[in-house]
Amino acid sequence: MTAEKAPFNSTAQPPTIAVALRYDEDGTAPIVVATGKGSLAERIIAAAEEAGVAIDENPLLASALENAPLDEPIPEELYQAVAEVISWVLHAREPHGAGGRSQAPNDRKAGGIRQ
Repeated sequence: MTAEKAPFNSTAQPPTIAVALRYDEDGTAPIVVATGKGSLAERIIAAAEEAGVAIDENPLLASALENAPLDEPIPEELYQAVAEVISWVLHAREPHGAGGRSQAPNDRKAGGIRQ
């Protein structure tokens, strides 16, 4: 008789990852100011929501940035991906229509980068 392995639970969710970036429109690269996984990620997300910071849900980018050094510019190979997020954030801040309401593009969810 051989031992059977328990089946892999494919429904388990990976831990939440959050990355907070600081970007000044002076032309310098964005700076990684916070990263976290699990409960720390949830606290980063909650702080961003409380501060009214736009949150982009992008698991691949969050994973790519989660081990980036704090208080350092983002890695050069991620410039394009982060530029797309920054473009979305800047667009989301623009007033659209009556009442000065902001509206994010349909392919993004309003709400830093999280998985």
